Amino acid sequence: AIEQLVRLDLAATNAPAAVARARKFVERQPAAAEGRVLLAQALIASRQPQLAEPELEKAIDLKPALEKLKGALGRLLRR
Repeated sequence: AIEQLVRLDLAATNAPAAVARARKFVERQPAAAEGRVLLAQALIASRQPQLAEPELEKAIDLKPALEKLKGALGRLLRR
């Protein structure tokens, strides 16, 4: 449910709300790589890529099979 709300916030360009919801997701499920990815996306949307990087790294640590995370981290680091 929170995942969908974060995506809706991002679609509505409401980055602060997306960050707040994504942080709650991560607090409730710290071992969920998907929550970390959502938080990173929200942080990037709120122009805080320096805070998104460690979230993407943690997501990769939690679920290395998610190749898209490696690409997302690479794009972030190229900024």
